[in-house]
Amino acid sequence: KYKSYTRAVVVALNDYFSREYRNEADPYLETREKEDAFLERVETAVRDGVKESVPMAIAKNLMEMLVPFVKESVGESDLPDRTLTMEKTDGEIAEDNLDWEKEADMDAALDFA
Repeated sequence: KYKSYTRAVVVALNDYFSREYRNEADPYLETREKEDAFLERVETAVRDGVKESVPMAIAKNLMEMLVPFVKESVGESDLPDRTLTMEKTDGEIAEDNLDWEKEADMDAALDFA
């Protein structure tokens, strides 16, 4: 990028002093930049979390909304008195429950940070 050390040093010094002059003119510039970077990281984390969890939540809600129609079409006596989703029995591992437990653990870890 730079053809000589002298050129790199000159660019670095110019950058340093231009930043110093900007900080003198606006003393809160560095703090705002740090806050903006932090908020960008938070926004990215939330966006990624929503992208992962929303499709499963929508599917679950859709299944819960369809239960009455399915019971009506096949006859309520043929279906047990619970939703179409399978509930976890003692000691059984259910993938959905593990996902919610992992999210709860991550939320708890973020609360401590």
